Amino acid sequence: MEQQLGKYRLVRRLATGGMAEVFLAKAAGPMGFEKELVVKRILPHLAEDPQFVEMFLAEAKLAARLNHGNVVQIFDFGEQEDSYFIAMEYVEGLNLKVLLKRTLQQGKPLPFPLIARIVSLACEGLAYAHELVDPDSGQPMKFIHRDISTDNILVSLTGGVKVVDFGIAKAATVGSQTQSGIIKGKLPYMPPEYLMASPIDLRSDIYALGVVLYELIAGRRPFVAETDVLLAQLIIHGLPTDLRSLREGVPTRLVQVLEKAMHKNRDERYATCRQMQADLERFLFECGEPVGALQIAEWVKAMAAVEPPPTRRNSRELPVLASPTESMAKPATRPLRAPTTEESSARRQDTIITQSMSPGDEEDDAELARLVTRPRWPKAVGLTAGVLLLAAVLFSLFSHEPAPDAAQAEAPAADAHQAPAVPAATPPPEALRQNDSTGQQPTKAPQAVIPAVPTGEPPSPESPTANTSRLKVVSNPEGELWINEKERGMTPFDRPVPPGKKSIEVIGTHDGHRFNKVQVIQIKEGESRKVSFAFKKSRVQVWANPGMKVLKLDGHPLGKDGWIETYEGWHTLEAVDAVTGKPIPAECKAVAKSRECKASSSFK
Repeated sequence: MEQQLGKYRLVRRLATGGMAEVFLAKAAGPMGFEKELVVKRILPHLAEDPQFVEMFLAEAKLAARLNHGNVVQIFDFGEQEDSYFIAMEYVEGLNLKVLLKRTLQQGKPLPFPLIARIVSLACEGLAYAHELVDPDSGQPMKFIHRDISTDNILVSLTGGVKVVDFGIAKAATVGSQTQSGIIKGKLPYMPPEYLMASPIDLRSDIYALGVVLYELIAGRRPFVAETDVLLAQLIIHGLPTDLRSLREGVPTRLVQVLEKAMHKNRDERYATCRQMQADLERFLFECGEPVGALQIAEWVKAMAAVEPPPTRRNSRELPVLASPTESMAKPATRPLRAPTTEESSARRQDTIITQSMSPGDEEDDAELARLVTRPRWPKAVGLTAGVLLLAAVLFSLFSHEPAPDAAQAEAPAADAHQAPAVPAATPPPEALRQNDSTGQQPTKAPQAVIPAVPTGEPPSPESPTANTSRLKVVSNPEGELWINEKERGMTPFDRPVPPGKKSIEVIGTHDGHRFNKVQVIQIKEGESRKVSFAFKKSRVQVWANPGMKVLKLDGHPLGKDGWIETYEGWHTLEAVDAVTGKPIPAECKAVAKSRECKASSSFK
């Protein structure tokens, strides 16, 4: 049933997170005037918290200053019956995360010119925010978005590209209060200096945009790990897998743009988004083919027409590509201790919105994965001082505060967050060796804010001491990888993992047919294991329960007597009641040995 919130009619809920719920809404006016928009309303228990309400509205005022074609605009904010809300632009389209999933589901990677154009337009929106001048003081506001990710770049059905969620942006010249010591953003997109408690500036957004560029090209993120500690260690010290080993034909110009944007030493990165955009535009000029709103719109419309499969939680139907360390990508729903000592931004709020969602694509604003607990100092030899050091750093970054609205002491405004002088964390040998693909020498990691712990050299991301064991998973064709019911990106996978029992599942779609298979292994401490999956089509016969008529498997018509050629695993069936013709939700599991796929009318 539709609700009314002030002058806005709430049509349907798009998402609910830890801090707010998001609605598709309509604003009505005289003479039948009507406009669709999005309303974000904070949850009732937080509406009773004056400090949180102040934070929520302060950030709305801050973000409302932005008015650009490549930025989602905020129109209104207010209160209705003790319910506080923000009204913002509705973008009819999908975010990059969903678009990438659906594109890879079709077995077609994104064309390089299309990737470059989309990231270039995102650069345009970010550059506008970075360069915005305060009309009152005439001083640059120095917006830092701090949550650039594929979730927060929207692409419309008309080919527009818009950056969303400036609600947690930092503006150096704005006098509104902030909760200092709060983690802003998603761990996989955080630059090394943020994790090491060094000052952050506009180049932090450029690094995150580089991660987005890598993800669009490779179909996976540059760093994947089992835990927050290992992921942070890889971001700080590790080198991402060379794109050219993940995808054929990656243009040298794009590799150069990526390496510069994601350089661990921010002084070697692009100084501005304009510089990054200029290099992307040079690449597009060299391509010699037009890529504009028309081409982007055609892609979005094609992907919008692809019906997303149900999630694993309510169906055995095979899901599409999942992002590695998905839990890391979700914004924190309550304050977390951060590595900074001063801020001058508006107060933190959760991710503002994903404007266009569909079943199976919704992302709850969940806690930033499983947070690191205070390390114990074991008597037994098993962890090196370097691992303890990193665990302590991550504890400093991600430990919980007593309450979601815990107040923090404020420091004077500054252009960047200054970290106190602390002992340095020495990078491993791998981090100091020359990058073969760039010819550049990675610089030493910045200093870390940590408790008093034994110092030492952190082990490399590949050493058994740091990660105890290593798992390599390959499949033909490539597919989505699940380890112990957790998404781990796409195969091939080659990463450190904790020892123990591993249920490894590879799932996906090839030539319009789904496939999946599970293997269970035991990995010992310090052991390296390789697990291979080979999927080959075989001819199976679909058997239906009495009274059910099966028409298609994965959208493909069945042959005579229900025979069809497909892969092993679970498949979606198009079935109807043999008497009434009413559609029946059904699935079957194809077994190559028995050459059968027995239909079931209910998901387990």
